[in-house]
Amino acid sequence: MGTQNKKQITQLLNQYYKLLKSQGEVTFSIYDDQYHLSLFQCETEILSLIGLPNRIQNHHSLYEMAMKAVKDNSDATDIVEKMKLLSEKQQQNIDSDNSNSIFSGSKNRHNPFEILPDLAGNVNGYSLFLYNKMLFKEGLLNEQVLDELKLLKKLDCVWDIYLLCFDRDYKHNKIYQELGKLGLKYLSAYLKWYHSRIK
Repeated sequence: MGTQNKKQITQLLNQYYKLLKSQGEVTFSIYDDQYHLSLFQCETEILSLIGLPNRIQNHHSLYEMAMKAVKDNSDATDIVEKMKLLSEKQQQNIDSDNSNSIFSGSKNRHNPFEILPDLAGNVNGYSLFLYNKMLFKEGLLNEQVLDELKLLKKLDCVWDIYLLCFDRDYKHNKIYQELGKLGLKYLSAYLKWYHSRIK
């Protein structure tokens, strides 16, 4: 984790601490959506900078660690280190899983909302297409789907793919052409499938 990155996380954590400390001032008799949205957005940014998937378990871990730090009046440095260790541990667990244990047979399918955040960065239309249609319906090999999910996470191009879903002439779109050059193998199949469903 670089010095600049660590500094950003520390600043965000200090902001997060302030939000947690202000909980006593929030009227919970009426759900304060703005307050909870601010908490969630701050947590999401922190998790992203640390390299943890945007999963409810990670939000909960961050919240618990931060609340303890607030009560103990400790600074953000400890949280950064603990969350970094959590990130490394999760990555080790992912790396140690082979494709057979991640993608078991269709009778024992995992919940995609549990495994896709680790593999693809989050759950999105393309990752669900790869998992549900290409793996279980079209018979792609586990390794093929895993490789595509890892590339999707590396390229961080979910928003670009989302934009292509609104372009019926996507084959002539520079974004589509560039993503093809970068190695996404099943994007064409996804967009063809997607546009066929919204005619």
